[in-house]
Amino acid sequence: MQAKQKQQDIELFRLIQAGDEHAFAQARDQYYHTIYLNSFIILNDRAEAEDVAQEVFIELWNKKNHIHIESNLSGYLTKAAHNKSLNKLNHKQKSVRRDLIYSESTGTVIEQPTPTIYDELLDNLKEVIKELPEMSRRSIEMVYWEKRTHKEVAQITGLSINTIKTQIYNSLKIMRSKLRLK
Repeated sequence: MQAKQKQQDIELFRLIQAGDEHAFAQARDQYYHTIYLNSFIILNDRAEAEDVAQEVFIELWNKKNHIHIESNLSGYLTKAAHNKSLNKLNHKQKSVRRDLIYSESTGTVIEQPTPTIYDELLDNLKEVIKELPEMSRRSIEMVYWEKRTHKEVAQITGLSINTIKTQIYNSLKIMRSKLRLK
């Protein structure tokens, strides 16, 4: 993230801490799609990804005076969404295991869910990612699927951290645009 953007993030967050609803709306408008996409990639569920994005912003507003962000609001929001998504996924997996154990112990048959529109959305997302230029696609995969830092991706690819960040930013922009058209 460039120094100017970091400074804007710090100022935006300070305004949010001061109770500025316009600044909060600006942050939501600016970062909602990135947070949603990050959550969707983990959860593979549109409604749950939307819930996570909403929860992240609700918590930001409700806990604004207890949160300390010194440089990167988008990083904080993305990490919060990432953690919430993993928690939801973990909870969902435990619930499925619990249901399976119960069904085995009682002899009840649990039907497997049928493919839904969410499967179609995930397929669309994967298709859009495949259409990205090779290095951009690889950067997206390393950051979002392999959970590597920008620095790690830069070391692996031999590109600068700023190049990696730019690739990811541009790739997400392209992906958002193409997914809206489908």
